[in-house]
Amino acid sequence: MRKIILLFVLGLIQSLLLSQEASASCLANSGNERLTNYCLAQVVSEWGASPQSALMIDARLKREGYANGLGFPSRIDKHDLTGFVTPIIDYSDNINGGNPDKPLVLGGLKFTGDPDLIQKAGVLLGARVGFYGRSIVGEGNYIDHQASVSYEHAPQHGIGIKRLNASVCSKNHLGGLLYADLCAVAGRQIKQLSDQKNQTLNMTMSKIIRIGNSSFNEVKLGALKNYNEGFNQKQIAAGIDTIFANGLFSSATIRLGEAVSDELALRKAASLNFGYSVKGKPVSMSLSISDASGSQMIGVARRDITKSIDLVYGVTPKVSLSVGYENVDSSIDYFDVKAPKFGIRFSAIKF
Repeated sequence: MRKIILLFVLGLIQSLLLSQEASASCLANSGNERLTNYCLAQVVSEWGASPQSALMIDARLKREGYANGLGFPSRIDKHDLTGFVTPIIDYSDNINGGNPDKPLVLGGLKFTGDPDLIQKAGVLLGARVGFYGRSIVGEGNYIDHQASVSYEHAPQHGIGIKRLNASVCSKNHLGGLLYADLCAVAGRQIKQLSDQKNQTLNMTMSKIIRIGNSSFNEVKLGALKNYNEGFNQKQIAAGIDTIFANGLFSSATIRLGEAVSDELALRKAASLNFGYSVKGKPVSMSLSISDASGSQMIGVARRDITKSIDLVYGVTPKVSLSVGYENVDSSIDYFDVKAPKFGIRFSAIKF
């Protein structure tokens, strides 16, 4: 009898350990809330969970609009709003929105720019302040909204960068494992010599697909409309987010844009992101490439191919280090760029 009881207890402990390991795999470095929650719900239904983990999963499901969650009696507010402030330590190779520090050579002609309009590089110090909120409107349906303003100052040059951002996203569960999302995003970046505005309307259909015990995937197909100063552009996008059983998270996306006359516009782009935990520290890597064309300068067609790589390492739960490199290869050498990227990322301080 004691042997049977001992075997039962050992089996129970093993089951709990396996469920905790599986839950950790769902949570590891995934930026996709919907896919993470689906992964967690599947783990609970198959492996069970400790009381603490079950309460956490219950709360996550209720925040996504599923009123019953895992069946616990706790309730959450249908409307919430949280303020935040985030410190910024960053680096920019063009703080003022200026021109490259080299002559422009076209068709045998050489043009020298105004020295006062040359771009400036340096370290930026600042903060971002804003709010984000969620309104639950139905079972699996909710609206996310956020707005923020930031200022980053370059002590070396006595100038800075202002940024304003806002977005509203309607997330909708259509039934089964099919979803539809509609997002409107607006942004503005103000530098000493430039003022850029951009708005995007994005509609995405997606479906969650599970492949045995090896991975959970969300496959996406979307249509975008970008509203830029001077021109608008339609784009289509396709992608897949994946949570693997070993805790690796990946996200792959491709975009295609329509041609726009006399404007430098994105024609195609691809990105690939990975996230993983190394000895309990989150590590992520992002790779991207884009091809933009459509404009001309004194009869010379311009085409920019941009490649970038970024690495982020979580030093502590609230502080991460980021490093990267960007290479822009333009058909007009004047617009070539080879620049490092680095910064310190901080978790938001909520209020």
